[in-house]
Amino acid sequence: MYFVGLFILFGMALLCAPGVVGQYGWGMFYNSKGICAMKGTAVVMTCSYVHPRNYRILSVFWFTPKQKENWFDKDEPEDLLLDSDYAGRVVYIKTDYLKLTITDVRERDSGKYYCMVVSDKGNFSDSSGLALKVTVPEVKVDPYPWNLDVKSIKLNCSISCSFKTFKWYKNGQYFTQTYIPDNPVIEIQRNEDEGSYACAVAAQDGLLSSARCVFTEQCWGVTHAAMRVCALKGSSIDLSCTYTFPPNHTLNSSLWYIQWDKSANVKDLRLHEEYLGRVDYLGTKVRESIMRITDVKDSDTNEYRFSILTHEGGSFHSKPGVILNVTELEVKVSPDSVREGQRVTLTCSATCTLSNNPTYIWYKNRQPVSDKHTTRDNRLYLNSCSREDEGSYSCAVRGHEGRPSPEVPLRFAYYPKRTLVLISHFMKSVTLTCTSDVSPPVHTYTWYKLNGAETSQVGSGQNYSLTNISSESNAQYFCEAKNDVGARNSTAVSITGTNTKTYTAIIYGSIGTITVLAAVLVTGVLWMRKRTSCEPRGTNGLWKAVSNAQQ
Repeated sequence: MYFVGLFILFGMALLCAPGVVGQYGWGMFYNSKGICAMKGTAVVMTCSYVHPRNYRILSVFWFTPKQKENWFDKDEPEDLLLDSDYAGRVVYIKTDYLKLTITDVRERDSGKYYCMVVSDKGNFSDSSGLALKVTVPEVKVDPYPWNLDVKSIKLNCSISCSFKTFKWYKNGQYFTQTYIPDNPVIEIQRNEDEGSYACAVAAQDGLLSSARCVFTEQCWGVTHAAMRVCALKGSSIDLSCTYTFPPNHTLNSSLWYIQWDKSANVKDLRLHEEYLGRVDYLGTKVRESIMRITDVKDSDTNEYRFSILTHEGGSFHSKPGVILNVTELEVKVSPDSVREGQRVTLTCSATCTLSNNPTYIWYKNRQPVSDKHTTRDNRLYLNSCSREDEGSYSCAVRGHEGRPSPEVPLRFAYYPKRTLVLISHFMKSVTLTCTSDVSPPVHTYTWYKLNGAETSQVGSGQNYSLTNISSESNAQYFCEAKNDVGARNSTAVSITGTNTKTYTAIIYGSIGTITVLAAVLVTGVLWMRKRTSCEPRGTNGLWKAVSNAQQ
């Protein structure tokens, strides 16, 4: 039902399968029917299309219906680039096709993805799309290890995608590797191999499964609350984790650190010169740690790991750690060229997906935006905008109102409202120049000739030249100036065989007229000076003042 309504709404020409060109000339092609990817990796999707020749393509974008709750209209797809849940993770490359790259994929990214082609005569998509499935490895134990009669068990690195090679880790350290295709199983022995086990696909060995304790009640382990965190520059951010260690050990110390080099040195982040006075540990619960970083800087973008040390000499370091990304806010306006009456979308954009599902606040000319406008997620919609909507817009995140984005001006674009033809000549040639002062600028000039009741196109470009004009030449010409908003024609100008003589006569006549006027002006000035010198000064107010001063 969703796509039926979608096609009716946009006047879509055809429902077509991938690789099939429809009877109306539309076709949509995807690089795959489906992709299965590991959580945290990057996926690439491509779509290409064909369209009827009389359609002008305005834009192409990707969308996914699972995000329609964030759209202005649930039946009107919106560009994936606008969605805050994909902030900093979506990249387009446009050539003969549109390539979409989604980095750091999450399980919630699983779903169908589609291409939308926007043309001057309607929009087009298809009903097939491309399916993405994001999976996470999981350690499964067979049989259950608490049966004391069991001397050995098998560990299976379970994953829904098809991978050939897997790596195993014991207590955070590399343990072994399986090479049997599609059989990621290892067997371990009681009293020899007890501990925590995690697995990973060999091609992405930094993406480990959750650890499982085998043949013991408590193992070495660190579990981070989130593996990726996004923070606003200048704000504060908390990184947290829980940890466990064997029951025959007692905790000596715990700390957060950054692996600056390949050495085994672990240095408490609170002692690092770049973090002095900005890092504090807040955890009060047993086996929990919270690190707060204040006044977050761009240079804080890094991987943060947690380490535990015991009095018995045991230690465990989390791998991988938490990735922290730092961002600033930016307002983006769509479409690029704004006209009165259009719906305009303003997006509060970040370079990473902000944590804790933030609430966005909008400002116009540094004042809160009125409630008459619609907001969804990180977007502000100006529906049927008018001149009163022009101004400078910025956005902020609730709780961080003191760190708004830079202001972005919103100005309307107009079609050419005044189009003129300028005429210049040399000998028997005439050059016509089409001018129009408008924003956005004119991208197409077209010239037309009026010959009686007939109109014909005679040229393009801002200038049009006529050569070898004879006395029989007699026609009218006008130009059309066109920008992204619309078009406007100039008034027609007449070009005849007597034009060049007329222009010359006008020039000579103008010179003669100027000469006569100059002579009259000089004569008049001399006569006025002579008349003034003979006039009695007693009737002049200035003369009176001078006379009073002399008395």
